[in-house]
Amino acid sequence: MNRIVCGLLVALLSPFVLVGAAAAATEVVIIACQAPAPAQFFVTDSSSSAGAPVVPLGKSCSQAVADLLDSGMKLVGVSSPGVGVIYTFTEGDRGRHGR
Repeated sequence: MNRIVCGLLVALLSPFVLVGAAAAATEVVIIACQAPAPAQFFVTDSSSSAGAPVVPLGKSCSQAVADLLDSGMKLVGVSSPGVGVIYTFTEGDRGRHGR
């Protein structure tokens, strides 16, 4: 299993990485971002459940996070398992920035 997949599993299974509880979430998006060079931070891995927004690989990480928040997804987990950052989003209240 590669490090990104292991990191995604750790992010999902580790309770200390959760920044908010999402009861009965029906949509989940997980993105992994890395910086291949200074001042560049891109989505290097992405997984979306059925019905959730899809984030394309290579997209600017900051734009991907902004787009997910604007779509009503709620940021519930952030993890940095070594190289890069993993963000976990769930279906929010469908208001701006998941509020």
